[in-house]
Amino acid sequence: MPHFLVFVLSCFASSVLADDYFHSLYLDFNKTYHLSWKFNKSHIEFHAEVKTLGYVALGLSMDGGLKNADIFIAGVSNGQSYSSNYYGNADKKLSLQATSEWHLMYFNESDTKTTLTFCRGLSGSNMKVNITQNTMRVLWGYNKTDTVSDSFEPDGVKSQYLLQDPFPDPVMSNDTFTIEFRMNKTLIPNTKTTYWCKSFASPPLDEQVHAVVISPYIQEENEAFVHHILLYGCYKNTSEGIHIGYQTRCYSQNMPNDWNNCRTVLNAWAIGGSSFTLPKHTGISIGGEEDPLYYLLEIHYDNPLETEGFLDSSGLKLTVTKTKRQYEAGVLEVGCNVRPPYELIPPYAKEFKYYGHCEACESMIKPEKISNGIGTEFR
Repeated sequence: MPHFLVFVLSCFASSVLADDYFHSLYLDFNKTYHLSWKFNKSHIEFHAEVKTLGYVALGLSMDGGLKNADIFIAGVSNGQSYSSNYYGNADKKLSLQATSEWHLMYFNESDTKTTLTFCRGLSGSNMKVNITQNTMRVLWGYNKTDTVSDSFEPDGVKSQYLLQDPFPDPVMSNDTFTIEFRMNKTLIPNTKTTYWCKSFASPPLDEQVHAVVISPYIQEENEAFVHHILLYGCYKNTSEGIHIGYQTRCYSQNMPNDWNNCRTVLNAWAIGGSSFTLPKHTGISIGGEEDPLYYLLEIHYDNPLETEGFLDSSGLKLTVTKTKRQYEAGVLEVGCNVRPPYELIPPYAKEFKYYGHCEACESMIKPEKISNGIGTEFR
């Protein structure tokens, strides 16, 4: 039987409906722990559905570790709910918070799963971890029993941007179709870190199109391996296309020299990100006279346990339209090229400035031709 808990708190009037939440995802490969959430200016509400009859844990950490983490553990025992707020102490064990900053709003236990709705403030003077506009480290776990030990270890950690405003469903014209840049059953190397690249011919198009939505495609069960994805545009092809479809480690001796001309980032996705929808009057040009001759996909695989035998077909999916939009979007990269010789910031420096020179920028960006930013990403 479902149970609602009533208390005075300016969180949300919970409907306990998954589609009422801004975002939702599975935290584990086996789809055991499903988490949804929504937020307002002061509070965040979580809704967890977990295939267990024991306790359910959710926490926040600055670095992914248990020390100084803020942990909420709750569950249902003999038809009654229980919940407590813990923090990770200096010994990386659980200590009970004197006053709970988390509040259980709803609980239910069926024959196979536990469902909980709970909330907390985004920030506060007594909170171990404030929820900010940065990517947060979300700790999660569950147990077969309701017994909570101070030696609790989370089952996993996920990097997640929690305060992403919900995107309205884009209005699509009836002439849209998709273009995919994906690996094809690539064997994930059994090394801790790998940058893997694959080249693609420019899509065979009869006319120029505009990309309006760019979405990540992360192969099921490989979510833990795919750290980030980059799609480059390549404007020189001195080898006359003999390396199209070739794949190898990026920046290695086996990498074709032509790929050094692939420096223009067209899109980037990283852990915690989602689809990128361009404004309704803006698109990214593909197939035009000044567009890339071919494309290069780079995936950073994270494999800390050096696991063997996983094949991957992750990549990016572009939704494009034949209806030309009013404006075309481009990418401006600002910063330091982090290739040898590397730039090093001196220890204890109070500030450190980078200086760059761009003679072409003056003609590209003029005050009378205003450029509007529609998205930013830091690396």
